[in-house]
Amino acid sequence: RPSCSQPAMPALSTELTQATSQIDNPAAPGEYNNEGQPPSPAQLTIRETTEVNWSGFMMLVPPAAPRYLLVPDGIRKQLRVFDLLRPSGPGVAVLHGDEMAVFTAALSADGDSICLGCVYGGGLRVYDTAPLLAAAATLLESSEAEATEQVVPRARAPNIEGQGQAAGAAFSHDADRLFVLWVSGGGVTVHDPWQPSLPIMRRLQFSGPPRYDSNSMLACAGGLLAAAAGGGEASPPPSSAEEARSRRQVRLWRV
Repeated sequence: RPSCSQPAMPALSTELTQATSQIDNPAAPGEYNNEGQPPSPAQLTIRETTEVNWSGFMMLVPPAAPRYLLVPDGIRKQLRVFDLLRPSGPGVAVLHGDEMAVFTAALSADGDSICLGCVYGGGLRVYDTAPLLAAAATLLESSEAEATEQVVPRARAPNIEGQGQAAGAAFSHDADRLFVLWVSGGGVTVHDPWQPSLPIMRRLQFSGPPRYDSNSMLACAGGLLAAAAGGGEASPPPSSAEEARSRRQVRLWRV
């Protein structure tokens, strides 16, 4: 059951003034002209900007024909949305505040659900995507920078006591399960994302990364769940060769 989590991406730090790159906007299923050929593709301008301080997990939605780029900014404590059909503009903050220090995010395969993992007490949150995009569209039309009334998460739970922060997340293909990778030996927890309290259905053993900003990844595809951790610049130097080997790990589960 294919699904995928969003891989860690570097912070957007280079200012791009005039240069742009363009990609084709895929035609929606069934959208063909009288000759049976797909219509001429619309051009989407992709921008790089210094506006985002930390871009850990960028998401393109809807997945089949992306129109919006969602960028969690853990430093500014915002979830920013950019309209790819607009050639310029700073984007808008549909979620913001002290609890929105987002350093983990995942998008369901159908694009209908988003998971945000926050540090500093923000915990795990699952949102329906549609209200977030509707809020972004309203802000973009009114040229407002951030939402005054924020979308309420569909489900929410505090970071699990004793397991630190979430380092990665992934939905199952049909989004009926949410997998969360925790730091410092917290393993992987399996949650029901449709219950308001995100109850834990199962725990999987995995040592995990030492910190939420260390190298790690969680992915679900084809009925398999994969977790990987490998230290990174944020990790303290290993004390021995055995410890160095133990940090480099990949584990698979049939789910």
